[in-house]
Amino acid sequence: VLGAALMGSRRFDDFVRTTLLQKTTLSDRLQRLVEDGCLRKTAYSSHASRFEYRLTRKGVELYDIALMTLAWEKRWDARSAARYRVALTHVDCGHETVPVLIDAATDTEVSIDTVRREPGPGEGFVLARHRRRRRQAEGVTLRQSETVFPSRINGIIGDRWSALLLRSMFDGLSRYDELLRDMAVATNILTDRLKTLTEAGLIERSADGDGEYVLTAPGRDTYPIFLIIMRWGDRWCAAPEGPPVVVHQGAARQPVELAIVCSHCHGPLNVANVSFGVVEIDHRAPVSA
Repeated sequence: VLGAALMGSRRFDDFVRTTLLQKTTLSDRLQRLVEDGCLRKTAYSSHASRFEYRLTRKGVELYDIALMTLAWEKRWDARSAARYRVALTHVDCGHETVPVLIDAATDTEVSIDTVRREPGPGEGFVLARHRRRRRQAEGVTLRQSETVFPSRINGIIGDRWSALLLRSMFDGLSRYDELLRDMAVATNILTDRLKTLTEAGLIERSADGDGEYVLTAPGRDTYPIFLIIMRWGDRWCAAPEGPPVVVHQGAARQPVELAIVCSHCHGPLNVANVSFGVVEIDHRAPVSA
């Protein structure tokens, strides 16, 4: 729904056509986004109860998350059964682009290997909320829809337990008992999410046969998505004490200044200078490794 809004959908029928969601499901999601302050519901006709849903500033700043999920799909989901993909064009240089996350202070690409995370001043606040809200969630469905949006990766990062599992593995945890303790989750949920992420190709069993799980290349490449989600959360949901996690790089431990740039010209990408197009995928064409 947010992807449709970012691509210009405003009215209910627009969202139906773009997302292919059932109307009852769509109504529920739109209402949740209004309550969360990401959409604003306004009447567009005085003759009937007809409304538009427009992005608020909080909603617009989710745009960077959409860019990074699309970048991941471009790199790793080319072999999926999807019929269409979203092509991004950087208006400033006129070329199709794959968004790249960099540290603006050093002009270097950000990855799981180049930056480090450590507890921030708001860590205790987040842990307390996580423990209070502990509950079993529904299983994750990874079916690829007929929409153009990156449903596979969104289905994973949108599930709280899958996201927590990846976070724990980003922090270097790999054994079942370590993950269970860190996530404070029931054993059946952890077992299910390990299976889900393995089937999705984001993690795998260690080749050493020691029972550990390791991130695959696609799994490691979800790290930039989580960094952008974390930045959005710091702006809109942080505790009064400050962010729960800080990100730095290098021996000098300089804070990272996240920015998203064009893969072609290295210019900045934002909601005003990126255009979306829908391209039909030719599955007969060879896919580069």
